[in-house]
Amino acid sequence: TNELLQQYFNEVIFENETMLYAREGVKWDPRDFPDNATIVELISASKTGVLPMLDDECAIVGGSSEQWCSKLLKAHVKNKNFDVIKYRPGNFIIGHFAGQVEYESQAFLEKNRDVLGADIVRCLKESRGAFVRSLFAEHDRIFGTQESLDSRMVPRRSRAKKYTVASEFQGQLRNLMDRIRSTEPHFVRCIKPNPKNAPAVFDRRSVVEQLRYQGVLQAVEVSRSGFPMRLRHRQGVLRFHCLATGDTRRRLEAQIARCDFASAAQILFKGFVDDPTAGLVKDTWAVGSTLIFLKQAAVEVLSTALFACRRSAARSIQSIWRYVLQRRRFVMIRQAVLRLQAHGRGLMARRLSAALRRHRCAVRLQCAARGRSARRRRCHLMFALGRLQRAIRAWRARRQLARCLGSTVRIQRWRRRTVRRLREKRRWLCALLVQRAWRGHTGRKVCKLRMAAQQRRRSAGSRLLHSWRTRVCDRVMHRHENRDVMGRGGTLDRSSFGYVGECQALAEANTSGELLAAAAA
Repeated sequence: TNELLQQYFNEVIFENETMLYAREGVKWDPRDFPDNATIVELISASKTGVLPMLDDECAIVGGSSEQWCSKLLKAHVKNKNFDVIKYRPGNFIIGHFAGQVEYESQAFLEKNRDVLGADIVRCLKESRGAFVRSLFAEHDRIFGTQESLDSRMVPRRSRAKKYTVASEFQGQLRNLMDRIRSTEPHFVRCIKPNPKNAPAVFDRRSVVEQLRYQGVLQAVEVSRSGFPMRLRHRQGVLRFHCLATGDTRRRLEAQIARCDFASAAQILFKGFVDDPTAGLVKDTWAVGSTLIFLKQAAVEVLSTALFACRRSAARSIQSIWRYVLQRRRFVMIRQAVLRLQAHGRGLMARRLSAALRRHRCAVRLQCAARGRSARRRRCHLMFALGRLQRAIRAWRARRQLARCLGSTVRIQRWRRRTVRRLREKRRWLCALLVQRAWRGHTGRKVCKLRMAAQQRRRSAGSRLLHSWRTRVCDRVMHRHENRDVMGRGGTLDRSSFGYVGECQALAEANTSGELLAAAAA
């Protein structure tokens, strides 16, 4: 039964495939289609089949299973679907479409014989019990000898027919196949997940055996023998057009622009065949009037190439997107650094301006206070302390001279130190210029790799310049305050203003070298 149903399934699939390929105008080789006609003939051939030979052996007086098995071996010794087991006499193997099955011939004859006589069967068919009548309701059996008239109107008598289980089975099977062929077939396979019928349990071995012995794997082989994958022209072209290269791609884009997907499909797959790197064989694809047919080998080749192409495109998109993100981040950081630098410079300028204003006010207050005290002392002591005044003035003059000498020495020492530092700094800046020229020469070779490090060095140089300016201003203010304290009420001479102006000029001179200092850091 399974072999005939599988043969009918092959015929239906073969007919549908033939109609489809004929309608699409696709050439294919019918020899690639699987067929189990040899197995059906092995089982049900009129003289050499397994079941007819079993009926013949049952009809022979003294027939046995061993004789039937030896006859089968002689009749089918060259059949590739029939085999015997040497170490188990009486057993034989039939290679069905689902796999090889071993049969034991010991009890075949006893099970095949219908031991009930015709009279007993007729009597039981007329029983009063409905269940007994249904068991023996045989429609196709004719008992006894039958007489009929031939074409010459001469009566002929036929012998009584002997029924067996095999003959009954073959008759029922013929009726079943006639009934199936008269309808529109739909094939359904039922698979039990486990032998115990338990929920949520999947027995892999049992399912695989059912798939094998129910012919599902054979059905898959039938489907894959032709062109298992079918795509519309538009779908196939839009799916695989990214794999085309060179002149094929330009011609393909022209056909797609004209919405001529049939010509585009022909150009695309011919380009695949002509391209040795594509790896597509000519006989593994076909282009019909409305569909594109692909065999399993072509599907695997195209799927691998399409996956590689999509992976490369994804990498390109990722690299571009990462570049855009890093560029945005760089622009944001640069704008933030510029804003910070502007605010810092403004803050330093405002602080310097406030310090200068405070210094100027203090100088004016000191001048007014000192002048007032001097005039008051002069008025009180002018008339009474003439000689004492001259002595005191001489003593004050000497003390003032000593102070001026000490201040002059300190100023000279500071100036020499400052000049030496400026010279060292100029040498250092010159060295930085040479280093920058050399680093610029070498840095241009690796610009892409060191751009981020150079940006960080610029930020560090800006912070160093900011701290250096703060230290210079603090040092100037500190020294000026020390000088004011050392004056102890004396007049602020012009040398103090000259000292402050010189420090400001030095700070402005160093401002021009801030980028060099940042690069050197």
